[in-house]
Amino acid sequence: MPFQHLLRAIASQPWAMSQAGLDTMMGVISYRLTNGAPLSPDQVEAKLNGRRERQAQETAGNIAVIPVRGVISNRMNMLDDISQMGASAENIEKQIRAAYQDESVKAIVLDMNTPGGSVGGTPELANTIRSMRGGKKPIIAQVNDMAASAGYWIASATDEIVAVPSAQIGSIGVITVHEQMAKMMEDEGVVATVIASSKYKGEGNPFEPLSDETREHLESVVMDYDDMFTQAVAEGRGVDAAKVRSDYGQGRTMIAEQARKAGMIDRVATMRETLERLGADFGGGNERTRANRPSRSVTSLRKRLELEAEKA
Repeated sequence: MPFQHLLRAIASQPWAMSQAGLDTMMGVISYRLTNGAPLSPDQVEAKLNGRRERQAQETAGNIAVIPVRGVISNRMNMLDDISQMGASAENIEKQIRAAYQDESVKAIVLDMNTPGGSVGGTPELANTIRSMRGGKKPIIAQVNDMAASAGYWIASATDEIVAVPSAQIGSIGVITVHEQMAKMMEDEGVVATVIASSKYKGEGNPFEPLSDETREHLESVVMDYDDMFTQAVAEGRGVDAAKVRSDYGQGRTMIAEQARKAGMIDRVATMRETLERLGADFGGGNERTRANRPSRSVTSLRKRLELEAEKA
């Protein structure tokens, strides 16, 4: 397959992502590289969520609603260009900082629907949110429909986690992939020779079996990130790491009510219910159109936040 080396390089990174999310991302990237054309936004949404959803936006009542959707990575860049399904942790952080400093914003809601993403950038974003926690305005994670792995890592740093009844929460853990292609290449009459300048420079390459020493090293990297992840969740939720490891799904996701009973989230409610609790006024009328349509003042707020985020 063309660009197979790029797919292997992406898959071999440490990912705080659900297995289903990782498989979907690799499928989308493979399609993009093989066919030479990006999937449409509708197609990406269909692959990730099974349906197309409205874009999150600032809403009435001076509540900043910031989208955290798709695969999370630090800056995305090439990955986003290839897959068109990413969310930049760096950009999310800029939006949160801008909203936090904006005196007209009284609350921040993260509109979350993500299978997780790269380890890179996730702890830094979570730490930024954690530093604002309990401050002058609440930061609430609204899970709508998924906060898995890196998504939950980020959500656990907020003042409160709310999830719609059908939401999936959890998938705590880190994963990486090693593909051995020696047999396939041998069958095709291809022999690869790795020449490296230092002892470990070529370890983990796909052209030869994974040595016990290299496997142990990769496992130690994954576990180091997992410890970082688990400790962050424990601090965010006010429990010890042992409880996170035993009661928070052990790598699986939970449906909202199960997650609430386990202490992973604070309440089960829809986005509209959360916004109304925070003081949003939809002004009556048709619920679907009014709840999803920004007012002129909201549009201005969104533009101002985007400009401030770009300057940050």
